[in-house]
Amino acid sequence: MAWLEATLFFLVVPAASFVVGLLLVWTRATELRDEQRWRPGRQPPAAGLPLFGAILATHTIFGSILWFFDQPVLDAIDRGVVPDAGLITSLHLWAALLFGWTAAVISLTQAWTARVRWRSYAGPEFARAQSLVIQPEACTIFALVLVFLILGSLGDLALGDVTTTRAAVDSVVLSLQIYALSVLAVPIGMAVSHRQASLVGKGYSRALIGAEAGLLAPMVALVWAFFQISGIPA
Repeated sequence: MAWLEATLFFLVVPAASFVVGLLLVWTRATELRDEQRWRPGRQPPAAGLPLFGAILATHTIFGSILWFFDQPVLDAIDRGVVPDAGLITSLHLWAALLFGWTAAVISLTQAWTARVRWRSYAGPEFARAQSLVIQPEACTIFALVLVFLILGSLGDLALGDVTTTRAAVDSVVLSLQIYALSVLAVPIGMAVSHRQASLVGKGYSRALIGAEAGLLAPMVALVWAFFQISGIPA
């Protein structure tokens, strides 16, 4: 079961989100290509797709790294030699779920932003549109760090080097749940950012403020989760 959880949330969910996000942006690029008002001589609307695809693929790459480093813990769980197996499997499930959820939400938010801003992304405001697309990536990096810390603690627990308590694990799980909820602030912030149609002049600053506001809640949740994870060893 633990192997299935890791494969699903570290590999399958980010990969599926990548495919869906890329399709959303590709259809937008196709719509713009077919518009008569897209004047000849300008950069083709689909020109930015490879770069956007590379950005979107980072979630799958991060998940693959976590899946690789998770193998020792999975082996220990499968052999049944893990002390406090119930606590370890519970924490492992929530860590994997956190990353899969964050990768999916952020991937689709980036695709949504790119779709809304694609005329700018494939045009003269490319750098500004690109910054808005990349900004939500911070949440996936936060989740990557949290899961790395948890896997390190799980490895120590599996080897019996340290012990933990139900209260400590419950506190970590609660902090991960709160972080997962805080990730929803990112698409909300991007929705506010999208209300600013133009990225020229002060329009870009207003759009940037909305996008940055969505990162405040995940940053606070990250700090709290970090302190909870540090309390895993008893």
